[in-house]
Parts: sequence; C-alpha cells; structure tokens
Amino acid sequence: MLDQTIELLDRYEEAHWSRRLGKAKKRIENRDFSGLTYLLNAYGGMGSLNDLGIHPLNGHKIDDNEVTAVNNKLDKLRGRMFEVADQIRREVLKE
Repeated sequence: MLDQTIELLDRYEEAHWSRRLGKAKKRIENRDFSGLTYLLNAYGGMGSLNDLGIHPLNGHKIDDNEVTAVNNKLDKLRGRMFEVADQIRREVLKE
C-alpha cells in the first residue's frame, strides 16, 4: 500500500508526502519500529496526510476530470495503510 500511495503521489507531483511515506517505508523495510510510528504520526493534526487533496488548486498536475477518482483512490489507500500500520503496532506492543 505504501508503494501504491507513493506512486500515486509521485504521479501528481506531491513531493512532500511522497518523501515522508518513502522514509517510513525504508524504516519499516529495515524492521525499524519507528517507521510505523512515523507513518501513523502523519495522520494526526492540521495539515496531516488526512487533509491532503490532490487538486490543481493545490499545485498538483492533474486534470479536473480526474480529481474525484484519484482522491477516492487516495482515501482508500490512506485508510487501509492506517488500519494495517495500527494493527501491526498493536501486535508488536503486545509482545
């Protein structure tokens, strides 16, 4: 899911969140628990990953007719990433 989300963000030139998710992915791949924390922290507060909308008004390279479909896909990926990361975090903390 991280790869799919990073790919989507790169496609529409959303560099900030692509870099942040890329850093989380590298940590997670190295079995560094801080990667999960880093990823989950992206979801909270103002200006969070939850607030991101891919739209030309936000400087993204996207046609107006693609905006709804792309943001629906982003919403699904975002939600599923959070669920999986949170589940893994809870399982690790049980140990």
